[in-house]
Amino acid sequence: MTFPRFCENEGGPGSMDLRPQALPFFSPIVFLCLICLKTAGTAGRPDVILTANAPDGLAVFLFGQKPVSTHERPSSTILNGIHLKRVKRSHFVGRRSYESADPNDFEDDSPFIPDEYILAVKLGVPVRELNQSSLGRLKAAFANSEKLQIPVENVGIDKIRFQGNRVEMFFIKSGHNVDIFGINDLILISDIFTPELIEEVKQNVPELNITSIAGANYVVVAKQVESVWKKPFFPYVVAACSVVLILSAGVLIFCCCKQKTVKHYGASNLLSQQICVYPSHKPGVKDGAMIQPETGPLYVAKGCITPLPAQPVRIKAKGLLERRGSNASLTIDLTPSPELVRWNGTPPKESSGLEFLLSAGHRLSRKDLRNCLKNSQALFEEFWEIPMNLPEKVQVAGSGMKNRYKSIIPNEHSRVILPDCEQDPLSSYINANSLRGYEGESGAYIATQGPMSHTIVDFWRMVWNENATIIVMITKLKEKNKIKCENYLPESVGQFGEIEVTVDKITEKQGFIVRHLILRCGNEMRPVLHYWYTDWPDHKPPDSPKTLLEMVREVELRRCTFESQGVKKPIIVHCSAGIGRTGCFVAISIGMRQIREEHSVDVLGIVCSMRLDRGGMIQTGEQYEFIHHALCLYERELTDTETPAD
Repeated sequence: MTFPRFCENEGGPGSMDLRPQALPFFSPIVFLCLICLKTAGTAGRPDVILTANAPDGLAVFLFGQKPVSTHERPSSTILNGIHLKRVKRSHFVGRRSYESADPNDFEDDSPFIPDEYILAVKLGVPVRELNQSSLGRLKAAFANSEKLQIPVENVGIDKIRFQGNRVEMFFIKSGHNVDIFGINDLILISDIFTPELIEEVKQNVPELNITSIAGANYVVVAKQVESVWKKPFFPYVVAACSVVLILSAGVLIFCCCKQKTVKHYGASNLLSQQICVYPSHKPGVKDGAMIQPETGPLYVAKGCITPLPAQPVRIKAKGLLERRGSNASLTIDLTPSPELVRWNGTPPKESSGLEFLLSAGHRLSRKDLRNCLKNSQALFEEFWEIPMNLPEKVQVAGSGMKNRYKSIIPNEHSRVILPDCEQDPLSSYINANSLRGYEGESGAYIATQGPMSHTIVDFWRMVWNENATIIVMITKLKEKNKIKCENYLPESVGQFGEIEVTVDKITEKQGFIVRHLILRCGNEMRPVLHYWYTDWPDHKPPDSPKTLLEMVREVELRRCTFESQGVKKPIIVHCSAGIGRTGCFVAISIGMRQIREEHSVDVLGIVCSMRLDRGGMIQTGEQYEFIHHALCLYERELTDTETPAD
């Protein structure tokens, strides 16, 4: 059997001598090529072959230049005129050398292995990521198969092709020399290639994700498209473009400088020939046609007349009313009048934050409320357009020590003010704001931060001073190892300043705990209900608003009971900062009443109203979406019990 030679003559065109005696010269060159390929990648090179049988495991990359189709492919693999002569077997995985049985074969003792002895395995993982261990497992999978049953050393790897992501393998008969072998020592692929072999190998090495196994005769080498930057004319094109760009930039700079010089020279020449005189008094000339108007400057040629020195013109300062054009008051009343009708729509973006909060609204019918949850992105965009309205400072000196968070402080116009103790202005400060309720009801809620260790007395003073009958707590004492609120509730009886707090009864319900408290100050006693919601997770809304809705219903029921008895007092709500979860509770309470009374809801208007009273209410878009989820669930439950007109 005769195999074609690698090239016509030794060292001729298209040949690359990589035998051991030639490698000392080529090793640095090959190493530099590897570095360049590592940097530039293999984009634009469709047929990249890695063979690893050079001495000391040297990897050589070969790039084809002429496509080889299936029917034109010779019996020995000649890759586009660039040949790799084989060496003896080394410790690195690679093709062994074999001897041809044909005496007429060329003088090289290591011809290429014919295609009928090559098996191509296509992998689902990148072949660049394969290592010695992965290739060893692949060889062992073939060697231990029922069809072959040969030692692992008898399985060889011919090529690793980056293009096509495949490994080409050959097999030596059991009992034959695996270092130097002849053509008769190889196993024909047609003798072992069966579907059972493919399935068995796939099961043995599932981590390689083998996609197909076929003979090398069916492998088509893709056509290589040479990159433009590798063309011989490419450097000249780059040089020409660079010259054109440099010349264009030079011409542009020259034109700009010349235009600037001409403009400067023309202005200087005009100033040297003419002067501009503003008359200080009206000339005493009867013929008005011979003079220039008083409102414009008089241009006179140089040398015709002696110019008079210009005198400053005194302008009388206008008063405040003349500048404004009106004597209307500029004071803005933050309390909306009963006649004010909220605009059902989003105001223009150029409007101020106060105008937005006073006028913005988005009225949703029951059907619209259900449909709006299908577009969460629109809800988030609507939320982030709402101004925060966070104040920059508080007018009470030293109040910073009573704020849990530096950036969250109460708005001044709605701030809850405690009675002074011993004429100390700081004792009247607490981080709390009064919020309006349904239909602008003043003082319906009080939003405050979670009490700190040194503000617990202030908190109970506020409860007593505001005559509150219900307290709602929506936070844990500690979340993610951070203190969110101090425990201001006693086990049974506690004394906080002049106020004594007694826990009369504790009722645990699904998602929240109810405590019946009795407050005593002097000879007066008051009952207070404390609701502690415990189902709110850390840093996100609950997955289901069902338990929160149950607590809101019960709080509203208790409120209506107190109001029927003539007690109309605010509900104190707090979380940690007093704006996020607190805002969700208040918004859901007002929204439930809107749905029940008006069969529609305006969540945007509710949030704007709350932020007018306390800046930053509702902290995240997820909380804004959670409010819509809760109200939608309430609307569905309401529909099951009654059928109001939509």
